[in-house]
Amino acid sequence: MIGKRQIRALNKKYLNHDFPTDVITFNYTKTSGDIAISLDAVKENAKIYNTKAKDELLLYIIHGILHIIGYEDNTQKNKEKMFKKQQKIFNKII
Repeated sequence: MIGKRQIRALNKKYLNHDFPTDVITFNYTKTSGDIAISLDAVKENAKIYNTKAKDELLLYIIHGILHIIGYEDNTQKNKEKMFKKQQKIFNKII
């Protein structure tokens, strides 16, 4: 896990987006990669959504894994599909 400043730097360097985000994945194969998670985003979003920080973190981990196995959130349709799958997995774990 990293802070807002570090994830913003990764987002800018690798995705050309000059803003912080919550999760960035780096895919190496169809089933492996790295997941960078902003601990600042975990804490901030837990407050915003009135959730536990550990639940926010779990959502980000699931989100990152879904990216690694091929899910995308680059269009509204893809985003809805991905978030539905993310929530289904989250609900099974919790």
